[in-house]
Amino acid sequence: MTTPDGGLLRFYAANDEMSGVLDDPAAPMGFRMGPPLDGAALLENRAKARKAIADHLDEYRRGDIQAVDTEIATMLMSALVDLDEGSVPPLLQPIRRRGAPVSGRIVAECKAAAVRYIRLMAAAKGLAVVGVDSAPIKTVANAFDVERRTVNNWMRSCSAQDAPTAESAEQASSMPRRLERAGRMMNAMAVRYKNETTTQKQRRRSATGMIGT
Repeated sequence: MTTPDGGLLRFYAANDEMSGVLDDPAAPMGFRMGPPLDGAALLENRAKARKAIADHLDEYRRGDIQAVDTEIATMLMSALVDLDEGSVPPLLQPIRRRGAPVSGRIVAECKAAAVRYIRLMAAAKGLAVVGVDSAPIKTVANAFDVERRTVNNWMRSCSAQDAPTAESAEQASSMPRRLERAGRMMNAMAVRYKNETTTQKQRRRSATGMIGT
């Protein structure tokens, strides 16, 4: 059974809040039932749950916990079934907030994927595995069609929290598959990056033309 971690505990708290469960030390069982959430409050709550689930899955990916919580897995499976049947469950309904536009977040995700690829290749160096890229910065620069100094800037600006940790002998055995997946992901995100940055340039040109008319 998974040891409750930060993401998991926040997921539990969000679910309690959604159901109307309120802490109350004076109550016989230490809680009481309030009204369940709906409308905008429900969507805000589900946004909290999504972040908690993402953090929980990231902790599993990094090896900090040994398994994905059953309740989280069940909720994700149900949400995917709902999508397949043509409805969008509250868990997956987005909330538009102020801040970076969607296109800006897409570009940021692409850069983060590039940095993760480079860091994974660096962590794999010295291991007797097939598929280690000896020049990952050059590979990323070519795939994304940018200068190497641009990639180095991404490396400096991205958080180090996703940097892979030292591999145990057991983890090293799975490294070839991880390297292959990382390569596919990096190349896919490179295509997405080029498409999105091209679209941004076209938008700027269109806006400039409208101003000049």
